[in-house]
Amino acid sequence: AYFTQGNFLTFDLPAPPPDPAPCDGVLHAGGRCGEDENHGLGKKPPGNIPASQALRRSSRLRANLELMGAQLHALRDAMAVARVLNRTLIVPQFDCLCDRSELHDVIPSCLYPGAPRSMRLPFKCSTGFILDTHKLQMLSAPTLFGMRKEKFGGAVTPPLPIRGHSFLHDPRTAVEIKQSVTSVVLPRGSTNVQVLEALHGFRRSRVLSLSDAAGSFAGWETELQQAFLFRTLMDYFVLGPSWCCSSRNKDEGRAYSKSPPPLRMG
Repeated sequence: AYFTQGNFLTFDLPAPPPDPAPCDGVLHAGGRCGEDENHGLGKKPPGNIPASQALRRSSRLRANLELMGAQLHALRDAMAVARVLNRTLIVPQFDCLCDRSELHDVIPSCLYPGAPRSMRLPFKCSTGFILDTHKLQMLSAPTLFGMRKEKFGGAVTPPLPIRGHSFLHDPRTAVEIKQSVTSVVLPRGSTNVQVLEALHGFRRSRVLSLSDAAGSFAGWETELQQAFLFRTLMDYFVLGPSWCCSSRNKDEGRAYSKSPPPLRMG
């Protein structure tokens, strides 16, 4: 059933910017490559530094957080559209401008020491670079992970099923799904009612591919209980991810991406 049943929605992520501080071929991972020459902080001390200082030192890290926020906005809006359409979301592969590592020497280069000299930024990265994957898994059974119906007046939060970026290329995925992909565009700032109206004619397509997802969805004008449960679902399991880490001292080395604008509810 995982590879043969259901209707799906996938979406385009915002295009990543170019490397804001490309290497000169001499200094690479573990060196000063990627460092903002105007940070005014002096030589980087060995060991832990707080995220606030890491952001001043590394132009790549700042650009990465901006990219994380843009991709998170697109993901949140695509999840909302998938919820409205009752479709399973196929999450694309994300782009990154900074390695995720608990080795604090990753700053300022944003490359793990030992990375090949041929490596260029941005690069395709794991979902775990952008999201808390253990929380993402909880979307499959939110009532077992903090969203019990008793907390919401008896309202049951349905699962938000997802598939990985390789789903449409997996040999186990049904040919009928792979051959039924339709590209769609929504008017900017569509509501749940407008989404249903705009995409009604494509309801028989097994896969809808949404272009320019970030900002395509503005919120709900009806089904307000669904809106409230979706917003809570996002707050619990999707929004608020961080880049890690310029320090291993508690959470001082975590840098947080910007959350997308709140969705309309009514």
